[in-house]
Amino acid sequence: MLIVFYSDIRGNTGTTSNLCSIASYLALTKEEKIILWANHRNWNEIQDLVTPRTRYQLLKEELTEYHMNGTKEIFCQLHRGRTEDKIDLQHFSKEIYPGKLYHLINTIRSEVVFEKEISEVLQEFITLCKDSDDLILCDLQENKQRSTTQILEQADLVIFNVMQHNKSVQSAMRIGKQYRHVSYLFGKYQSSSKINLRNIKRKYGLSKEQLNYLPYEPAFANAIQEGKVLEYLIGQLEGEKREKTCSFAHAIGVSAEQIYDAVYAIRREKEEFKKVRAAISVDQVGISNDHKGGATTVSYKESIASV
Repeated sequence: MLIVFYSDIRGNTGTTSNLCSIASYLALTKEEKIILWANHRNWNEIQDLVTPRTRYQLLKEELTEYHMNGTKEIFCQLHRGRTEDKIDLQHFSKEIYPGKLYHLINTIRSEVVFEKEISEVLQEFITLCKDSDDLILCDLQENKQRSTTQILEQADLVIFNVMQHNKSVQSAMRIGKQYRHVSYLFGKYQSSSKINLRNIKRKYGLSKEQLNYLPYEPAFANAIQEGKVLEYLIGQLEGEKREKTCSFAHAIGVSAEQIYDAVYAIRREKEEFKKVRAAISVDQVGISNDHKGGATTVSYKESIASV
Protein backbone atom coordinates (compact mmCIF):
# COMPACT_ATOMS: atom_id res chain seq x y z
CA MET A 1 0.00 0.00 0.00
CA LEU A 2 1.29 3.44 -0.94
CA ILE A 3 0.91 6.15 1.71
CA VAL A 4 2.39 9.56 0.94
CA PHE A 5 3.36 12.37 3.31
CA TYR A 6 3.12 15.65 1.44
CA SER A 7 3.12 19.41 1.92
CA ASP A 8 2.82 22.11 -0.70
CA ILE A 9 5.10 24.30 1.43
CA ARG A 10 8.83 23.63 1.41
CA GLY A 11 10.24 23.31 4.92
CA ASN A 12 8.71 24.18 8.32
CA THR A 13 5.84 21.66 8.09
CA GLY A 14 8.06 18.84 9.36
CA THR A 15 6.94 16.38 6.68
CA THR A 16 9.97 14.10 6.95
CA SER A 17 10.00 14.26 10.76
CA ASN A 18 6.28 13.46 10.89
CA LEU A 19 6.73 10.51 8.55
CA CYS A 20 9.58 9.10 10.64
CA SER A 21 7.57 9.56 13.85
CA ILE A 22 4.42 7.83 12.61
CA ALA A 23 6.41 5.06 10.91
CA SER A 24 8.51 4.41 14.02
CA TYR A 25 5.44 4.26 16.25
CA LEU A 26 3.68 1.81 13.93
CA ALA A 27 6.84 -0.32 13.72
CA LEU A 28 6.95 -0.52 17.51
CA THR A 29 3.26 -1.28 18.02
CA LYS A 30 1.92 -3.09 14.93
CA GLU A 31 2.61 -6.36 13.15
CA GLU A 32 3.46 -4.58 9.92
CA LYS A 33 6.49 -4.25 7.70
CA ILE A 34 7.03 -0.61 6.85
CA ILE A 35 9.26 0.71 4.06
CA LEU A 36 10.30 4.37 4.00
CA TRP A 37 11.11 6.07 0.70
CA ALA A 38 11.46 9.59 -0.70
CA ASN A 39 10.87 10.69 -4.32
CA HIS A 40 13.74 13.15 -4.17
CA ARG A 41 17.48 12.87 -3.96
CA ASN A 42 18.82 12.66 -0.43
CA TRP A 43 21.65 10.76 1.20
CA ASN A 44 19.79 8.61 3.74
CA GLU A 45 18.13 11.61 5.35
CA ILE A 46 15.15 9.53 6.51
CA GLN A 47 17.23 6.84 8.15
CA ASP A 48 19.47 9.38 9.87
CA LEU A 49 16.45 10.80 11.69
CA VAL A 50 15.32 7.40 12.95
CA THR A 51 18.56 5.86 14.17
CA PRO A 52 22.18 7.12 14.28
CA ARG A 53 25.07 5.59 12.33
CA THR A 54 28.81 5.72 12.81
CA ARG A 55 31.24 7.00 10.18
CA TYR A 56 32.44 3.43 9.70
CA GLN A 57 28.90 2.29 8.90
CA LEU A 58 28.48 5.11 6.38
CA LEU A 59 31.73 4.23 4.63
CA LYS A 60 30.95 0.51 4.61
CA GLU A 61 27.48 1.09 3.17
CA GLU A 62 28.76 3.44 0.47
CA LEU A 63 31.51 1.07 -0.67
CA THR A 64 29.93 -2.37 -0.39
CA GLU A 65 26.15 -2.35 -0.10
CA TYR A 66 24.51 0.25 -2.28
CA HIS A 67 25.38 -0.99 -5.74
CA MET A 68 22.85 -3.85 -5.53
CA ASN A 69 20.32 -2.17 -3.30
CA GLY A 70 17.96 0.78 -3.37
CA THR A 71 15.89 2.35 -6.11
CA LYS A 72 18.63 2.16 -8.75
CA GLU A 73 18.51 -1.63 -8.82
CA ILE A 74 14.69 -1.66 -8.81
CA PHE A 75 14.57 0.81 -11.71
CA CYS A 76 17.05 -1.36 -13.64
CA GLN A 77 14.91 -4.45 -13.15
CA LEU A 78 11.78 -2.60 -14.24
CA HIS A 79 13.67 -1.32 -17.30
CA ARG A 80 14.57 -4.92 -18.16
CA GLY A 81 10.88 -5.76 -18.15
CA ARG A 82 10.73 -7.71 -14.92
CA THR A 83 7.10 -7.83 -13.80
CA GLU A 84 6.12 -5.98 -10.65
CA ASP A 85 4.85 -9.08 -8.85
CA LYS A 86 8.36 -10.59 -8.90
CA ILE A 87 10.10 -7.65 -7.24
CA ASP A 88 10.25 -7.57 -3.44
CA LEU A 89 10.80 -3.99 -2.26
CA GLN A 90 11.94 -5.18 1.15
CA HIS A 91 14.75 -7.18 -0.48
CA PHE A 92 16.26 -3.97 -1.87
CA SER A 93 15.76 -1.94 1.32
CA LYS A 94 17.98 -1.50 4.36
CA GLU A 95 16.67 -2.76 7.68
CA ILE A 96 16.38 -0.05 10.35
CA TYR A 97 14.41 -1.87 13.06
CA PRO A 98 14.54 -5.70 13.04
CA GLY A 99 11.78 -7.25 10.98
CA LYS A 100 9.62 -4.12 11.01
CA LEU A 101 11.13 -0.94 9.60
CA TYR A 102 13.13 -0.54 6.36
CA HIS A 103 14.54 2.27 4.25
CA LEU A 104 14.48 2.13 0.44
CA ILE A 105 17.51 4.22 -0.40
CA ASN A 106 17.83 6.45 -3.45
CA THR A 107 21.23 5.35 -4.67
CA ILE A 108 21.32 7.64 -7.71
CA ARG A 109 23.31 10.66 -6.59
CA SER A 110 22.37 13.16 -9.29
CA GLU A 111 18.95 14.80 -8.90
CA VAL A 112 18.63 15.18 -12.69
CA VAL A 113 19.56 11.54 -13.35
CA PHE A 114 17.27 10.32 -10.57
CA GLU A 115 14.26 12.20 -11.98
CA LYS A 116 15.02 10.89 -15.49
CA GLU A 117 15.36 7.29 -14.29
CA ILE A 118 12.17 7.30 -12.23
CA SER A 119 10.12 9.01 -14.96
CA GLU A 120 10.82 6.09 -17.32
CA VAL A 121 9.41 3.47 -14.93
CA LEU A 122 7.22 5.58 -12.65
CA GLN A 123 3.88 3.89 -13.40
CA GLU A 124 5.37 0.43 -12.90
CA PHE A 125 6.99 1.57 -9.64
CA ILE A 126 3.73 3.08 -8.33
CA THR A 127 1.91 -0.17 -9.13
CA LEU A 128 4.63 -2.09 -7.33
CA CYS A 129 4.14 0.04 -4.20
CA LYS A 130 0.32 -0.04 -4.29
CA ASP A 131 0.20 -3.82 -4.71
CA SER A 132 2.67 -4.48 -1.90
CA ASP A 133 1.38 -6.05 1.31
CA ASP A 134 3.87 -3.85 3.17
CA LEU A 135 3.17 -0.22 4.05
CA ILE A 136 5.20 2.02 1.73
CA LEU A 137 5.49 5.44 3.38
CA CYS A 138 6.71 8.00 0.87
CA ASP A 139 8.18 11.41 1.67
CA LEU A 140 7.04 13.52 -1.29
CA GLN A 141 8.81 16.67 -2.30
CA GLU A 142 6.72 19.68 -3.32
CA ASN A 143 5.59 19.89 -6.95
CA LYS A 144 9.08 20.80 -8.09
CA GLN A 145 9.45 17.09 -8.88
CA ARG A 146 7.55 15.90 -11.94
CA SER A 147 6.94 12.53 -10.29
CA THR A 148 5.14 14.14 -7.33
CA THR A 149 1.88 14.88 -9.19
CA GLN A 150 1.51 11.36 -10.55
CA ILE A 151 2.30 9.74 -7.19
CA LEU A 152 -0.19 12.00 -5.41
CA GLU A 153 -2.94 11.16 -7.89
CA GLN A 154 -2.50 7.41 -7.44
CA ALA A 155 -1.55 7.08 -3.76
CA ASP A 156 -3.84 4.95 -1.59
CA LEU A 157 -3.70 7.53 1.21
CA VAL A 158 -2.43 11.13 1.26
CA ILE A 159 -1.22 12.53 4.60
CA PHE A 160 -1.19 16.30 4.11
CA ASN A 161 1.29 17.98 6.48
CA VAL A 162 0.07 21.39 7.62
CA MET A 163 1.36 24.33 9.67
CA GLN A 164 -0.81 26.16 12.22
CA HIS A 165 -1.02 29.13 9.91
CA ASN A 166 -4.07 30.40 8.03
CA LYS A 167 -2.48 30.31 4.57
CA SER A 168 -1.08 26.82 5.12
CA VAL A 169 -4.45 25.51 6.32
CA GLN A 170 -6.38 27.14 3.48
CA SER A 171 -3.99 25.79 0.88
CA ALA A 172 -4.07 22.28 2.38
CA MET A 173 -7.86 22.19 2.46
CA ARG A 174 -8.12 23.41 -1.14
CA ILE A 175 -5.64 20.88 -2.48
CA GLY A 176 -6.72 18.03 -0.21
CA LYS A 177 -10.23 17.98 -1.67
CA GLN A 178 -8.76 16.54 -4.89
CA TYR A 179 -7.93 13.21 -3.24
CA ARG A 180 -10.32 10.46 -2.26
CA HIS A 181 -8.49 9.37 0.88
CA VAL A 182 -6.79 12.23 2.70
CA SER A 183 -5.83 13.00 6.30
CA TYR A 184 -4.25 16.15 7.70
CA LEU A 185 -1.30 16.09 10.09
CA PHE A 186 -0.20 19.12 12.12
CA GLY A 187 3.38 18.93 13.38
CA LYS A 188 4.69 21.00 16.31
CA TYR A 189 1.04 21.47 17.27
CA GLN A 190 0.11 23.93 20.01
CA SER A 191 -3.40 23.60 21.40
CA SER A 192 -3.43 27.20 22.67
CA SER A 193 -3.38 28.56 19.11
CA LYS A 194 -6.58 29.95 17.62
CA ILE A 195 -5.91 27.72 14.64
CA ASN A 196 -6.60 24.52 16.54
CA LEU A 197 -8.18 21.24 15.46
CA ARG A 198 -11.58 22.05 16.92
CA ASN A 199 -11.88 25.29 14.95
CA ILE A 200 -10.52 23.72 11.76
CA LYS A 201 -12.93 20.80 12.07
CA ARG A 202 -15.88 23.17 12.46
CA LYS A 203 -14.82 25.58 9.70
CA TYR A 204 -14.08 22.99 7.01
CA GLY A 205 -16.58 20.30 7.95
CA LEU A 206 -13.97 17.58 8.47
CA SER A 207 -14.36 14.42 10.50
CA LYS A 208 -12.36 13.96 13.68
CA GLU A 209 -10.57 11.00 12.09
CA GLN A 210 -9.15 13.20 9.32
CA LEU A 211 -7.32 15.53 11.71
CA ASN A 212 -4.11 14.39 13.40
CA TYR A 213 -1.38 16.18 15.28
CA LEU A 214 2.04 15.81 16.90
CA PRO A 215 2.51 18.31 19.74
CA TYR A 216 5.58 20.48 20.05
CA GLU A 217 7.98 18.70 22.38
CA PRO A 218 11.57 20.01 22.86
CA ALA A 219 12.87 16.57 23.85
CA PHE A 220 11.46 15.08 20.66
CA ALA A 221 12.99 17.90 18.60
CA ASN A 222 16.36 16.97 20.12
CA ALA A 223 15.78 13.31 19.27
CA ILE A 224 15.12 14.31 15.65
CA GLN A 225 18.36 16.29 15.48
CA GLU A 226 20.36 13.45 17.03
CA GLY A 227 18.76 10.76 14.86
CA LYS A 228 17.25 8.95 17.84
CA VAL A 229 13.53 8.87 17.06
CA LEU A 230 13.24 5.13 17.68
CA GLU A 231 15.14 5.33 20.95
CA TYR A 232 13.02 8.24 22.13
CA LEU A 233 9.70 6.57 21.26
CA ILE A 234 10.72 3.31 22.94
CA GLY A 235 11.40 5.27 26.11
CA GLN A 236 8.11 7.14 25.79
CA LEU A 237 6.10 3.95 25.29
CA GLU A 238 7.73 2.30 28.29
CA GLY A 239 7.02 5.41 30.39
CA GLU A 240 3.40 5.45 29.27
CA LYS A 241 2.97 1.83 30.37
CA ARG A 242 4.44 2.57 33.80
CA GLU A 243 2.97 5.98 34.60
CA LYS A 244 0.41 6.72 31.88
CA THR A 245 1.47 10.38 31.93
CA CYS A 246 3.50 10.67 28.72
CA SER A 247 1.39 13.18 26.77
CA PHE A 248 3.60 13.05 23.68
CA ALA A 249 3.39 9.24 23.46
CA HIS A 250 -0.38 9.48 23.86
CA ALA A 251 -0.71 12.15 21.15
CA ILE A 252 1.43 10.34 18.59
CA GLY A 253 -0.39 7.13 19.48
CA VAL A 254 -3.81 8.66 18.78
CA SER A 255 -2.66 10.07 15.42
CA ALA A 256 -0.87 6.87 14.39
CA GLU A 257 -3.91 4.77 15.33
CA GLN A 258 -6.25 7.00 13.31
CA ILE A 259 -3.96 6.74 10.29
CA TYR A 260 -3.73 2.98 10.77
CA ASP A 261 -7.54 2.73 10.96
CA ALA A 262 -7.69 4.57 7.62
CA VAL A 263 -5.17 2.09 6.20
CA TYR A 264 -7.29 -0.82 7.42
CA ALA A 265 -10.43 0.64 5.83
CA ILE A 266 -8.65 1.18 2.50
CA ARG A 267 -7.35 -2.38 2.58
CA ARG A 268 -10.88 -3.69 3.03
CA GLU A 269 -12.08 -1.47 0.21
CA LYS A 270 -9.37 -2.81 -2.10
CA GLU A 271 -10.25 -6.39 -1.19
CA GLU A 272 -13.90 -5.75 -1.99
CA PHE A 273 -12.91 -4.21 -5.31
CA LYS A 274 -10.86 -7.32 -6.16
CA LYS A 275 -13.83 -9.54 -5.40
CA VAL A 276 -16.13 -7.44 -7.61
CA ARG A 277 -13.58 -7.42 -10.42
CA ALA A 278 -13.19 -11.20 -10.17
CA ALA A 279 -16.97 -11.66 -10.26
CA ILE A 280 -17.23 -9.44 -13.34
CA SER A 281 -14.49 -11.45 -15.06
CA VAL A 282 -16.38 -14.69 -14.39
CA ASP A 283 -19.59 -13.16 -15.73
CA GLN A 284 -17.82 -11.98 -18.86
CA VAL A 285 -16.50 -15.48 -19.54
CA GLY A 286 -20.03 -16.86 -19.16
CA ILE A 287 -21.44 -14.17 -21.43
CA SER A 288 -18.81 -14.94 -24.07
CA ASN A 289 -19.65 -18.65 -23.97
CA ASP A 290 -23.37 -17.95 -24.20
CA HIS A 291 -22.78 -15.72 -27.18
CA LYS A 292 -20.86 -18.45 -28.97
CA GLY A 293 -23.75 -20.82 -28.33
CA GLY A 294 -26.26 -18.38 -29.76
CA ALA A 295 -27.71 -17.24 -26.43
CA THR A 296 -28.83 -13.66 -25.75
CA THR A 297 -25.86 -11.43 -24.82
CA VAL A 298 -25.73 -9.21 -21.76
CA SER A 299 -24.07 -5.80 -21.75
CA TYR A 300 -20.99 -5.00 -19.65
CA LYS A 301 -22.96 -2.46 -17.59
CA GLU A 302 -25.63 -5.05 -16.85
CA SER A 303 -22.99 -7.51 -15.63
CA ILE A 304 -21.64 -4.86 -13.24
CA ALA A 305 -25.13 -4.11 -11.98
CA SER A 306 -25.72 -7.80 -11.30
CA VAL A 307 -22.65 -7.88 -9.05
